[in-house]
Amino acid sequence: MNLKHDLKTIVKSPSKLDCIKSGGIAVYIATTEDGTQYQYEIDLSDKHDVGETATFMPSYEKSVILMRWIRRAIEREEMIQLN
Repeated sequence: MNLKHDLKTIVKSPSKLDCIKSGGIAVYIATTEDGTQYQYEIDLSDKHDVGETATFMPSYEKSVILMRWIRRAIEREEMIQLN
């Protein structure tokens, strides 16, 4: 998978919740300074991963707080470059 940006650039960018799919999958979109968008998912039903009382916000000024899931999406080749 060839992404235009690396992990460091993506986690410095803002992320917004796009939707929540059935089964508790949160879909976030990170937008870099040049407007490139990346879509990644977080499985909210996996309590071992997200915890019992986790709260996810609809948007983050910097995606660094979501870096664990962004890195995982890149490593598993599940990160989608939208444009």
